[in-house]
Amino acid sequence: MRQVSSAAGFTLVEALVALVVIAVGLLGLLGLQSAAIITTDNAGHVSLARIAGSDMADRIRANPAPVARSLYAAISPASAASAPDTSCIGAAHPCTPGEMARQDAHEWQTIVARSLPRGQGFVTCAVSEQPCPLLEITVSWHEREPPDTGAPLGLERCASQAHATAIDGPCIVTRVRP
Repeated sequence: MRQVSSAAGFTLVEALVALVVIAVGLLGLLGLQSAAIITTDNAGHVSLARIAGSDMADRIRANPAPVARSLYAAISPASAASAPDTSCIGAAHPCTPGEMARQDAHEWQTIVARSLPRGQGFVTCAVSEQPCPLLEITVSWHEREPPDTGAPLGLERCASQAHATAIDGPCIVTRVRP
């Protein structure tokens, strides 16, 4: 007759405990991976918003006429919703500074809306002088938030007083002198 050892079945218990420890570790890695993906996505949005702000700043500097400044200072998603009457691209006649500003506004709003989730762009005069010597470019978007947190990673909510009702998320603000 065989003797039964008091350690019989102990190896099975050790294997089950090791399996539980490994499973908990893998679940932790899964959570870490999903947070890293969201953070990387949000960082990409910040980069795209900075590029969009720089793009509009370059457009403003390339068209410094006072009439264009007043048009640039009124750019919002609603103001640039419709395409301008005249296309300045490949036109047989050169565009006026005002026509170029309208074309820039429409193209820029299209770029912001397509490259950022719920992307919006605003340009306002940062001071009360006319013609405006300092324009403020604001690019906002909706940022994905990691689970179980109330604030987006990396940026604060946009504090733009001029567009507080339209912006619900982070934003990048750039100032430019035409």
